[in-house]
Amino acid sequence: MPIMKTVIAVSVLSLCAGAASAADMRSILPDAKPGECYARVMIPAKYEERLMDVVVREASERVEITPPQYKWENQRVQVSDASVRFEVVPARFRTVTESLETAPAESKWVAGSIYSSVEASAQVLSSAANSGAALESAANGQCFAEYFQPPVYETVTQQVMVSEPSENISIVPARYEWMEEQQIVAEASRQLVEIPASYETVTERVMVEEAKVVWKPGHGDVERIDQHTGNVMCLVELPPVYKNVEKRVLKAATSTKVVEVPAKYESVRVRKLVEPARQVRVETPARYRDVSVTSRVSEGSHFWREDSLTELADGARKTGNVICRKDIPAKVTSISKLVVEVPASVREVEVPARFENRRVRQLVSAAVETRVQIPEEIRQVSKRVKVSDLRMAWQPVLCETNTTQGTIERLQRALNGAGYDTGAVDGQLSAETLNAVDQFQRDNGMASGGLTLDVLNKLGVSPG
Repeated sequence: MPIMKTVIAVSVLSLCAGAASAADMRSILPDAKPGECYARVMIPAKYEERLMDVVVREASERVEITPPQYKWENQRVQVSDASVRFEVVPARFRTVTESLETAPAESKWVAGSIYSSVEASAQVLSSAANSGAALESAANGQCFAEYFQPPVYETVTQQVMVSEPSENISIVPARYEWMEEQQIVAEASRQLVEIPASYETVTERVMVEEAKVVWKPGHGDVERIDQHTGNVMCLVELPPVYKNVEKRVLKAATSTKVVEVPAKYESVRVRKLVEPARQVRVETPARYRDVSVTSRVSEGSHFWREDSLTELADGARKTGNVICRKDIPAKVTSISKLVVEVPASVREVEVPARFENRRVRQLVSAAVETRVQIPEEIRQVSKRVKVSDLRMAWQPVLCETNTTQGTIERLQRALNGAGYDTGAVDGQLSAETLNAVDQFQRDNGMASGGLTLDVLNKLGVSPG
């Protein structure tokens, strides 16, 4: 049972409408040996969670008052001295709300419509950019659609030779007259006989193309994980191409031979030669026939333009592939914190002396003001920061020329052991296996869009 299964890749890069030919892509592919395959895969953007300090309460101070100390004496004097009383005026605070960005804004291209959450593949974006779509200057919600321009044909009339030029030979017989005499009845003469031309069919084997090494687009599930991968190119050896050509050649041309006719004698009427026989050669020209030949004037092509509801002129029509720019705003978290509006203070209140005829309380030590510093309060907030952008790169992948059923079986066991369900371990690259590979790549921040050799290395699976 074959390992490979045919896949119809629906390009969105279909990143494949408008894709570069194998000859054009050869100049940007890495050096490779025959049998090796490379795919243009999407390396996801990387983010880090970083902690940042946010002040939720500013630094302030607290005022503490040590009350005055007194002693009592039994005398009829002043009851209490004049003094100063300190009253604490507490600080006033106000609540301030600040906005903190926890995830940066980003722009991405989605497939189908602006309401889709499926990101367009790198192959589709590359195809659209190469076909003239102004992706860099596109606005939020702006969409581009892919169109197909059919090839143009024209029919011309050509003359084809159906019969080669030849020569027809006819014989004009000799002319005689009768005479009454005793002599030869018929003189000796020569008669010309026509021998027709003969032909034979010859088959000749002709080499029409020499052996060569070329890049060819890959195909099959091994190169394509899903419908959003890049192009897959394989370096293969092509043998020389031969063609058997049959042609009809002239073996022997038309000719004549001379037949001797002896003289006749009788004693009767004599038939005398008046005019000898002769041959007449007539040239037959070649015959031609008019044949209508249809040839391609221009190749069909794919191109991108801003999406519209109407079809273009000249037969161009939509392929169904649409990409839209979608801007996602930054995520913002509101944080409330207390800010000192009026700091705490102390005010003095004059207390006058009092006199009575009773025990007197005398001041031993006055009240003391103590200021205590209150430090600022800081809270740590997690923020998601992008450290590298989304990009595309060529990476070695498995394809039909460098994989075996055993490799797929070992891959399935390794994925199942890592907690990714591949279904049956049968060496077949099933949809469950492809989904497990794609999820493994996403969970580990790896390049996606093909069964890369990095996946085998990460799982400890040896190819071959």
